[in-house]
Amino acid sequence: MQSALSFEDNSAFNWVGYCYDRDLYNINAKKHLLSLVARGDIINRNLKSGVYIGINYDENTIYNIIKNIKLTPNTLVFVVDEDKRIISAEDKTLIGTIADFANLAQTDSDKLEVSRVSIKNSGRYQRLFQKNPVTEWGILMLVPEKELLPEQKIIWFVVITGLIAISLILMKIASKIVGLYVERPVAKLVRYMGLAENGEFSKEITEQRQDEFGFLYRSYNEMVSKIRTLIKELYNEKLLKREAELKHLQKQINPHFLYNTLDTIDWMAKAHNAQDISKIIMAMSELYRSTFNEGKDYIEITGALHNVENYLYIQRLRFGGSFSYNFQEDENLKGFMILNLLIQPIVENAFVHGIARNDGIGTINVTARLEDNVARFTITDDGKGMNEEQLKLLLASIYSLDSSSDSGLKNIYKRIRLFYGDKYGMSISSKRGKGTCVEIFLPVFEYI
Repeated sequence: MQSALSFEDNSAFNWVGYCYDRDLYNINAKKHLLSLVARGDIINRNLKSGVYIGINYDENTIYNIIKNIKLTPNTLVFVVDEDKRIISAEDKTLIGTIADFANLAQTDSDKLEVSRVSIKNSGRYQRLFQKNPVTEWGILMLVPEKELLPEQKIIWFVVITGLIAISLILMKIASKIVGLYVERPVAKLVRYMGLAENGEFSKEITEQRQDEFGFLYRSYNEMVSKIRTLIKELYNEKLLKREAELKHLQKQINPHFLYNTLDTIDWMAKAHNAQDISKIIMAMSELYRSTFNEGKDYIEITGALHNVENYLYIQRLRFGGSFSYNFQEDENLKGFMILNLLIQPIVENAFVHGIARNDGIGTINVTARLEDNVARFTITDDGKGMNEEQLKLLLASIYSLDSSSDSGLKNIYKRIRLFYGDKYGMSISSKRGKGTCVEIFLPVFEYI
């Protein structure tokens, strides 16, 4: 098919008059078309590449409508484009040629023009021409004067004028219908394509249609669903690789040797009555035991919180007791399990970015509660916090599909979505000078 998209135009919607479809079985045959082309990347400026959607109308169908305005048997009716090229006619060989025989003048007026014209070897004609402001095309009618009686001329003029006016009204109504049934669905599809281009694959088009746009909507939904599946599989493979590397590293490190060494240091500290050293050694020993967790993926919530408390205890001794911390655990959470190393990295992040950057001064609060079979862990600090722009950049980094910048919070978010599903995850709020609050929410279950 001769492409109706091979033009340079900065308009969202364009009518293309001269295009055709080739017959695969008869190379000399042409099926002439009139096309409406929509530029999706102009409707939605977020799209980086050109998106074209074309709707083709059979030229024969268009001509069968306009030929009804013929007043006499030999009246000639044409549709011409803005370049005076014939795009619809009874004689199909004229399509694509310039209507020089009609002596059309270039005009911007959309009023009916009536004049006389002589055509070589054909005689005199009454010429009527009216331009359509929507498409910039015009209807050209040539009526042989020899077929008109003097008394018919007035009737002819009135009838033709009325018919052309009706045709223009119908064309305007058709333009409105095109806007309703073409422009809006195209704009919606382009908007969702823009979301997918920006990495948002969770949104699907819920509108149900039984036309071609319904097929496009379903195809789009299938596409983003497959992309989500591929991303999940890719991340799963990456996570399995990391876990295999971690387990290999754990095998290289002899945890029993580490624990025994720490126990020896603890015994020596007690022998020298150095209770502070003994406490920090025991806290570090328990911290490492919880981190290795005997190679298990899940840990009791109580144990995970105790592990975080040991971490904060060590940091508090390090900073001379300049900051404080508080824990609140819902009794109903006892006995339930969560993924290991979910809470501790968030607390470390709160300490490093909230407390340590504030000269080690401040408070960290850790709250664990059970709501409708969902465990909610809230970690807050009263450190320097973030402004709105910094928070947006952090959230964009966490939710981004780019794996080249996997931060601690981003890994936690991905692990939650991978192991628990898309219903669960993480929320972050922060104010400059007030501090930061991070909450993760997970389903609870007992380890069997």
